[in-house]
This record gives sequence, structure tokens and C-alpha cells, in this order.
Amino acid sequence: MGIISLQCLTINGTRLVGMSYTHSLKDGDMQDNYVAIVQSNENPTSINNMSWSLIAAWPREMYYPQDYSPMVCHVNQQTGVFTMMSAFNLTDPNYTPDPSVPQRPSGGFQYDPQTSHWTNFSLSPDYLWGDVTDSFAVFEWPGTTTLVQANVGTTSAVALGVMSKDAKGVPQFVNALNWTLDPLTHGYPTRLVYGNNVLYQFGTLLANNRTGQLNTILTRIPLSGSLDSFMPPDDLPTYSASSMSDCAPGYLSTSFYKDILYVFCQGADGPIGPGPGIVMRFKDGPTFRDKALSSLNQTDIDRLSGAAIQPIGGNTAEAPDPFAFVVNAPGNWPVQSIYLGEVVFGDGSWSDYNINITASYGDIETDPPNHSPAIIGGSVAGGLVAIALILYFVLRKRWPAWRRKLRTRILEAMMKEDELDGLDKDCINKIEHPSPSTDLDGRDKILVTEDMEEHGIDVSTGTFGFVDVYANYIALWPGL
Repeated sequence: MGIISLQCLTINGTRLVGMSYTHSLKDGDMQDNYVAIVQSNENPTSINNMSWSLIAAWPREMYYPQDYSPMVCHVNQQTGVFTMMSAFNLTDPNYTPDPSVPQRPSGGFQYDPQTSHWTNFSLSPDYLWGDVTDSFAVFEWPGTTTLVQANVGTTSAVALGVMSKDAKGVPQFVNALNWTLDPLTHGYPTRLVYGNNVLYQFGTLLANNRTGQLNTILTRIPLSGSLDSFMPPDDLPTYSASSMSDCAPGYLSTSFYKDILYVFCQGADGPIGPGPGIVMRFKDGPTFRDKALSSLNQTDIDRLSGAAIQPIGGNTAEAPDPFAFVVNAPGNWPVQSIYLGEVVFGDGSWSDYNINITASYGDIETDPPNHSPAIIGGSVAGGLVAIALILYFVLRKRWPAWRRKLRTRILEAMMKEDELDGLDKDCINKIEHPSPSTDLDGRDKILVTEDMEEHGIDVSTGTFGFVDVYANYIALWPGL
């Protein structure tokens, strides 16, 4: 059994499919010289009941860093062919490769489960993909098995390429068509997402000439007919996506699942700490279509930057709502999830289970987690352990949301204090000073509101007392 990390995620029906750069446990040198494709169990209902198995592995030398660049994974729902395409090795003036390391041509590889055949592919020399942007989508043209790549280059154009073969029979993407939409109406394209025979284009336009404020517009481009003659219709609808203005520019993840377009991003850092994880959605089913991308919803997972995210689930009576599977997010949890149901939209869940497969690829788990509590003599002691475990998992799940709301309340109290202008401020807050022997370089003063003390918050440490913690959880924020 090996422990692996996933570089990209996609979905095949009711299973997650991931790709990992890894190595064989049979190799003595343990070099990263394999690519492995893995899949989850069918219809997972949460991250805690997921299992993983190996689909196939392929000896393929990895040339750092181009193989670890932004990438897209895709599975053909009809044939099962797996495709990985990387954005690296385009015209990047800031990249100076090591002369001793051969550069891999732009492109990726495919795996055909029907023939167990692996194939590298590249791009034609004149391919219309002008820079290293990771904003591209891979999908089948509606009604066919023709693999298409849609990308945004250095101009306002969107280009589509199709998988073909060169004169020597080597697979490669070749130009198919391109178009330019009016940037004053649709914005300059920045992100592409495919789903339900529709290409969704996010565009950025100038909303305020004086301040330079930008706005985001979502354009819905239905794809139909022949790929050779397709051009977007003239009356394309646009939708407001202004809620994306709260996203930091460094990270954005988008997925279309079950008639809903999901947008995951990292909120911009603020004066008191990192920005929150954010999720938004646009419903586009046969009976309902939103008028705009939803307002932002903060998730319980604070840091999403760099994470691979894929919605799944919602297929069984026991779990009617989907969730987003999250890996590679900064933090201490190897696997996380974000609930996407109406009632608990944005709620997070954490697991200390790594992704392990019953095959000899990956890393050896040197310290496997122990999920069985220690046996303590006496029924009273056993009951205390059970209560402690329940409180631990409750607090672990709710603490990020508590922290954000507590932070917001502190800021509101500070703003209210500034507006008093001479009123008695002692009734609102006070400054707690620790022992003079504690030297925190001026950071030893925290704002403490009276309701924090009333609800049992230990203001000397900024934490909740263990005895009253569950009561505080109910009394302080009963709506959580």
C-alpha cells in the first residue's frame, strides 16, 4: 500500500479520478519516475468513506518544473480515455531552463483503458496559445468523441484546437477556430469552463475609469453543430459575476457539476490575516438559470490556494447533496471537503486520512493514524473519552467559522469605538495586560469585548474554557 498526492482531479461518472507523479515502491532509488492514475470508490458520500484504487501506472521521467505546472485532467465519458494537458513550456520569458535538463514539448499524455496504451501528445508549431496562462478547458465537442482544447491567449481571442496527428502519426493538438467577443460587452477573457454543451467565458472589463475598478462578466456560449463551421451567435447572454472581485488574483478553481457552475477562490488578504476560502455558484439547469453568479460564501476552509478541487456526490438517498473534494490545500489536513448543499453550503470537513492505494506506488506511510481511542479502565473514564472526542470533532469543524466571526465582531467593536467621540468607552471594551514578565514586543494587548467574558471565553488566552465549551457553542452562535 502506498501514499500518493494528486496533481489534478476530474470525474468519471460517479467516481473521482486523479493523477499523481510518484514512484514505485519496488525501486530502490525512490525517484519520481512514474505517473499513476487512480480512482475513488463509486458514489462516495463524504471524505470519510472514500477508498482509492490504481487504474494504471506508466514509467515516465519527470522533468521539474514543467510537469508540475497548472494542468487539466479529463476523462472521456464514452471511451474512458484519460487526458492530462499541461500549460507549461509555452512562451514564458521569465523561465530559463537548466541546460542539462531537456525540455518536454508543450502538451501532455493520454491513457486508453481499452488498449492499456499510453501516448504523449504535443501542440502543432503554429498552435494558437500565446502564453503560459492556465485558463484552458479540455472536453469533447457535443455529440462527438473529438477532443477539444479551448484556451485564452495574450489577446482578447478564444482559440479552439482539436486532437489530430502529424505527418508521422504522432498525436498533437492543431488549430480549429478562434473568435473575439466585444470586450466592452463581454470583457477580456480570463477563464473558460465547459459543461452541458456550453462554454462559459469569464471576462474582465473596466467598471470605473476614475478609480480603475474592474468587474467580471460571465458569458454563456452554447456549442452546437459542426466544429469546422461553428461561430458564437450574436446575441450571447451575459451575467454579472461581480462577486469575484473579492477573489485574490493568484488562485481560482472552476468546475461544472450537475447543472451548477462552481467557482472556488481565495479571498484577498486583509489587515488582520489571510483572506478566507470562497465558493460561488451559477445554476444553469434545464428549468432554472440564475441571473448572476451568486454572492460569495465563505467556506470553513481558510486556505484554498494551490488546492485541487472537484465536486462529486449527491447521487444517493443517504447523501442527496454533493460536496467538493479538496486536496493540496495549505494546512495540516491532507484531505478536506466543502459541502455544497443548500442548507450547509460552504461548510467544511477535515480528515487525517491520506490518499492510499492498494498498489506498490507512492510513499510508505511511516506513522499511520490511529483512529481507535485508547481503552481506559472504568465506565466513567470511557465516557469522558467519548465526550472529549465528540467535542474535539465539533470544535475542529467549527473553529474556522468561529474565528472569522469573532474577528468580525472585534473589528465592528473597534469601528464603533472610533465613532463614540468622547463617550464612555470603558463600557464597550478594555485592554488586558499580561504579566510584566511577558515580552511580546507590543503584541501583548488584545481587544476584549464584554460579551466575550459573558459567554465564557477565556480572555487571557483567547480560547474557550474546556468545561463550558459546548455550552458556549450553543449559546454564542446557535445558528452554526
